Amino acid sequence: MTLIQLDKSNIQSYLKDRMPDMDFSKPLIISAIGEGSEEEDGDGFLNYIFRVSDGRKKLVLKQSRSAGHKGGFTGLPEGRVVQEYETMAFRKAIVPEYIPDLYFCDSENNIIAEEDVSHLSILRFQLMKNVTFPKFAHQIADYMAKTLFYTSEYYMDAQTFREMTVHFINPIMRTIFEYTEFITQDRPDQDFALPIDDKYMAMARKTILDPRVVRERYKLKHIYDTHGEAFLHTDLHTSNILMDQREMKVIDMEYTFCGPLALDVGKVEASMLAQYVSAAFRPFPNEAERKQFRDYCLDTMVDVFNEFCQIFFACWDQSAKRQYQGVPGLKDDVRADLLKDTIGFTGTCNIARVASKFLFPEYAVITDAKAYEQMTFLSLILDQITLLNRAGYRNIEEWVSEIKRISDKFLATV
Repeated sequence: MTLIQLDKSNIQSYLKDRMPDMDFSKPLIISAIGEGSEEEDGDGFLNYIFRVSDGRKKLVLKQSRSAGHKGGFTGLPEGRVVQEYETMAFRKAIVPEYIPDLYFCDSENNIIAEEDVSHLSILRFQLMKNVTFPKFAHQIADYMAKTLFYTSEYYMDAQTFREMTVHFINPIMRTIFEYTEFITQDRPDQDFALPIDDKYMAMARKTILDPRVVRERYKLKHIYDTHGEAFLHTDLHTSNILMDQREMKVIDMEYTFCGPLALDVGKVEASMLAQYVSAAFRPFPNEAERKQFRDYCLDTMVDVFNEFCQIFFACWDQSAKRQYQGVPGLKDDVRADLLKDTIGFTGTCNIARVASKFLFPEYAVITDAKAYEQMTFLSLILDQITLLNRAGYRNIEEWVSEIKRISDKFLATV
């Protein structure tokens, strides 16, 4: 049980001994995440988060409790932000440019303090405004490739890798994703966040509960549960990436565990696929701008995977353990598995976005009921094909080309 539960009334006194370089001669400026819009603050489902400033220095305080801040989650491990701080620290050592600065970790009260990076914007909501980021594909690929390679057994001492695997096993937090993103057969009557008529709901259910789709999702669930290859962010969607045209920061790492290399890459691809589908139906100033943005989404999906592989295997060539160096065909096999599983995780993650009890912002922005129906069905068609054909694509370009071809054909009929 924590000794202190943070709120706006006690933060100033709490920080006095812990942040002596702050100016306490006047009241600190304090806001709770959730008081502003989702675009300003993100979703803030699980933790109690506060922005604090003395007018010069800015930081974020984050406290975890057994019950989530929103979303109805209970029975959560209270110490999850302590592990988050640890995972941020070792990623900070690998890619310091992409991680906020860290100030302190209060394990007794399950509170961490980190740099406030709100001078940057949440990527998801900028994309929803049709803003593009030419550096994003390289930056996120660089972040993923280096953090995944240097926390993998390809690089790490085997004993250290095993000890870290146990330390970051994170069973409760990873179960949240296991149920929301992979399991359908055990919950055939799950609530769908689809404001559509009964006839269309039947079509959506038919796609989601297609036995072939269910089978592929369960195969991916098994990979998620058993392939301990590197230490994942796990929740790497575009609300946890903050950007401007030069800088990128990644936040919210409390779900870290040792899992499959392809999962984080698939999460990023799913975010861009969701934007691509949403952009077919949400308002644009003109059709030329719509096409430009949707082309950017597809180009980003290609570039993210290809640049990830380029950087990951450059790290391999330079730093992999001797036993992995020079094994004929090994890197080709790893890349082939990465391709197949990245595409698979994209499909199942995007199903969880479009057919969930939570309404995701890139879809919620579409308020016209008919457009929402069409968007939902297009998304599910693409997810279904992605999952069923994931082993047949020879490269990322083939998959993305099929997405475009099917999308264009569908949109020509609506």
